Amino acid sequence: MSQLFQSSPTLFISRFVPMLCALMIVTHLQFLSAKQTSALAYISTFIEVGMMSLPMLLAHLATYNKYILKRLIYWSLGFVVYPVALFTLQTLQPTFLNAHLSFDGVMIFIGLSLCSIFIPLVKFKLRSINSGYLQTIKIEDLFMLIALGAWVILMCLANSHDEALTLTPNTLVISLDVGVTEFKALIWTGIQSSIIAALIWVIYWLNKRFLIAKLLGQFGLFNYLCGTFVYLLICTPVVFSLINVLPISGQTLLLIPSNAQGIFQPQNYVFTFSLIALSTPIILLCRHHRTERKLFELEQQNKQAELTLLQQQINPHFLFNSLNNIYGKVLCQSDDAPNLIEHLSSLLQHSVYRGHKDFVPLEDELNYIRHFIELQKVRLSGNINLSINLPRFNNSAHQITPLLLIVPIENAFKHAIANSLERCNIRIDCKLDGNRLALICENSFSEQMAEDMKQNKEHTGVGLQNLSKRLSLIYANNHQLNYGPKGDHWQCNLEIELT
Repeated sequence: MSQLFQSSPTLFISRFVPMLCALMIVTHLQFLSAKQTSALAYISTFIEVGMMSLPMLLAHLATYNKYILKRLIYWSLGFVVYPVALFTLQTLQPTFLNAHLSFDGVMIFIGLSLCSIFIPLVKFKLRSINSGYLQTIKIEDLFMLIALGAWVILMCLANSHDEALTLTPNTLVISLDVGVTEFKALIWTGIQSSIIAALIWVIYWLNKRFLIAKLLGQFGLFNYLCGTFVYLLICTPVVFSLINVLPISGQTLLLIPSNAQGIFQPQNYVFTFSLIALSTPIILLCRHHRTERKLFELEQQNKQAELTLLQQQINPHFLFNSLNNIYGKVLCQSDDAPNLIEHLSSLLQHSVYRGHKDFVPLEDELNYIRHFIELQKVRLSGNINLSINLPRFNNSAHQITPLLLIVPIENAFKHAIANSLERCNIRIDCKLDGNRLALICENSFSEQMAEDMKQNKEHTGVGLQNLSKRLSLIYANNHQLNYGPKGDHWQCNLEIELT
């Protein structure tokens, strides 16, 4: 379970919450069935149900495993083998266990476990289907359809029973063999129940599409409450006048309100109000969830687009400087030209094939820097003092975002070229302590350079500013970047917590 939480806290919570819900429901059912009233008795029942359901909880959490066969094995052990063994033991040795778990409680755990596993799969399948209508089905609509379908089935099984008409209003009797013995009654009841379910769906749909989407979304809460009150007073008599035409409405069953006193009885308004009051928060929560998800997706897309833009701003600058170096050497027919071409080839290979990736091995990035330095050494060999410490890290486990470390190094060489001093000092020091990578890059800093920076602030440090943005987007709180003049040197300190 700790491995599950470390790998994905979101996945852990999404699997744990349904089981917590089942635990609370079963605890309340067993507490109320025992007719207890004290808080101590409730806590005792909660602990008892928690201990008895612990194997099912662990089996449910273990179904995150990527192997389907292991998922089936874990789920079967927790939700099939364990309940069968538990009920067998309770039957053979009733006094062996003081605690117990009812059959209804086990079914609640099984139902919520299956829902938490299959609902995400159903949503994924709906998104992958090419049908435009199926892709527009909302989770709240799907939930309402399932609830109404279950209600129709219960109505068929209950209202087709021979003694249905003689039952008291708060009694529900379900006959599983009614499909064989009372097939015509089953079909007739199913048709009437489906009509009632369709009318209930209309109440729900109008509330969602017009009251919430139009009144609440465009005109505010006060207008929505007034519109809901008008809708309640108009819709209730219309809907129940249609229900009252059906023969099934004259029966006093638990699943439908009785219309013996007419369509304007208070129970009808309470039913419509309850339907609106219960469905509205669910609709708003689902709408809010979809909005948050879209905002998150847009944020991720904007972040990726910004990273791509920043990276595109860097790569051409590298190529431009390198081509200038080669151009100068070729014009002078220097023997260093082949070496420059070789180094440039390595630069291009890294930039084209690895520069667009999210992460590359640290050693590959350092090799890229070495090639860049060799290009600059050939060009500035007589005007620069270099102190380079770039140790080789053969451990490929360390990964880094490409084209980050090169920015302060390129900035140092750019200052060296523009420096009015006869000679410029550049020091590059790279260290790796565990997962913490530290890079120090400094170069000589003349008074003329400081004056130029003051006069052209808007054009100063563009590369370092882009580097700061990239670091904040990729490494967030796992980096430190400081740069600026330090005495007669310009220094840049960069620390990154590598993955």
